[in-house]
Amino acid sequence: MKENKNPKISVVIPIYKVEKYLDKCVESVVNQTYKNLEIFLVDDGSPDNCPKMCDDWAKKDKRIKVIHKQNGGLSDTRNFGIEKATGDYIMFVDSDDYLDEKICETLLNLNLKHNTDFAMCDAKVIYETPNNNISTPTQEITERVFEKEQIIPLLVKTDIKYLMTAWAKLYKIEISKNLRYDKGKIHEDEFILHKLLNITNKFVYINEPLYCYLQREGSITHSKLENSYRFVHDAFKARYEFLINETKYYNESITAALFFFRFRYALVKRNKLSKDFLKLHYNSYLEFYKKAKKKNIKDIAFKFFPNLYTFLYNIFRKKKKTS
Repeated sequence: MKENKNPKISVVIPIYKVEKYLDKCVESVVNQTYKNLEIFLVDDGSPDNCPKMCDDWAKKDKRIKVIHKQNGGLSDTRNFGIEKATGDYIMFVDSDDYLDEKICETLLNLNLKHNTDFAMCDAKVIYETPNNNISTPTQEITERVFEKEQIIPLLVKTDIKYLMTAWAKLYKIEISKNLRYDKGKIHEDEFILHKLLNITNKFVYINEPLYCYLQREGSITHSKLENSYRFVHDAFKARYEFLINETKYYNESITAALFFFRFRYALVKRNKLSKDFLKLHYNSYLEFYKKAKKKNIKDIAFKFFPNLYTFLYNIFRKKKKTS
């Protein structure tokens, strides 16, 4: 890195009931190869030992700033960090996850190299139960730069697995200052994705897994399944409604929406969630079906026979898994 390029990175870590994981997370940030950091430990009114652990960390490293606030949820905590950040760039880290030591340096260099609004990397999924962890094969590290005209189509179809997450990214501060996460929502990242990409002129993606994403029991996304699914439904519906207003992506957006609500209907049915929730997905499907200029056989079949379509879909899915 050139000596005259030393921008400050604000790292925002929302914290709530994670005392088992907090030290590993903060240690991975403190030990970054890139040193010009300000690290916000935002205690969201955690009732366990986390507030004291945050204060203890602040005594160890002068870059750490602790904020104790009333509980407001993950979105509110991230927004609080955005307000306090004074860096040139900002990064969000979930407090049960941890980082490769070179993630800040790598993503910053990519932003500077390509003059992008944000840089993102791949993630490595770590399961709390060690037996579930599977070694992923090594792959050639590649960089992909997306220009303005290539960005919005990613909302319809993309092979970038963690595009919708707030983490595994390093944003120019101006991008985050113009966005806020919706308070009180689960999957808050998904509600903001289309807004983020709409104001992004260029971003860069590297397929190196530098963010370690912990899958654990009792996390927000694994509790109260129907409530979680409802937020996913609402987020994707808002995304597709945004997309169909972009005239040149109209047909692709309708096709993607119809596929999504068929798939989620099958998922809801397979998990035996409520009939009202099933109806919610079917009605959303019908909304987009009416807007479709062309319908294929799957679209028509699902409209008139949703349960039969889902039954056959699940049979086909099981056969495909066992073949």
